[in-house]
Amino acid sequence: MLLCRVEVPEFSTYRHVYAAVSTCVSRGVYDLGALPEDLAKRLMERGEVVLTEVSAELSRLTGIDQLEDYQYLRIVLLKE
Repeated sequence: MLLCRVEVPEFSTYRHVYAAVSTCVSRGVYDLGALPEDLAKRLMERGEVVLTEVSAELSRLTGIDQLEDYQYLRIVLLKE
């Protein structure tokens, strides 16, 4: 599970496009069975899920109460 923050450029001009860049830090590895059932199902189907809001169940598991502006959780299925 990765906690990511989008770094938005402060300026832009009509001739140049400045791309936003995400920086991510690992928030640990969790067993698929520990995740909420609907999230685990989506993860199994897609291999990756991006969340912009944290449910109460996921908050208890990860310790992340809420996401700030420009933050998101990226959950990737790892194979052993």
